[in-house]
Amino acid sequence: MVAQMIEHFGIGSFDARNTIAMVKEWYESQSGAVRANATKVFVGIYKQTGNALKDMMLADLKSSLVTEIQKQFDAIPPEEVGKSTAKLAVVGQVLFTRDGWMA
Repeated sequence: MVAQMIEHFGIGSFDARNTIAMVKEWYESQSGAVRANATKVFVGIYKQTGNALKDMMLADLKSSLVTEIQKQFDAIPPEEVGKSTAKLAVVGQVLFTRDGWMA
């Protein structure tokens, strides 16, 4: 659900730091489905922001997990990295673009 929201509204519609911190907690779950969804969220964020938030996403994770996530990042065609997938917007929201924050 969170991955879909990020895809439809863009990561700029959310507090990226808090979203990333929340998703990192999901990697501690016993549930494989929860951990898989965490990776889907990180892939969605990476797809939109490229390397801008990558270090924040991967910081403090186990090296084996970083390797797994990096493989998912590497599987994204380069021409699709750093492009917003947002299809919906909230009136008055602040958006993050490749050039920085804009209103």
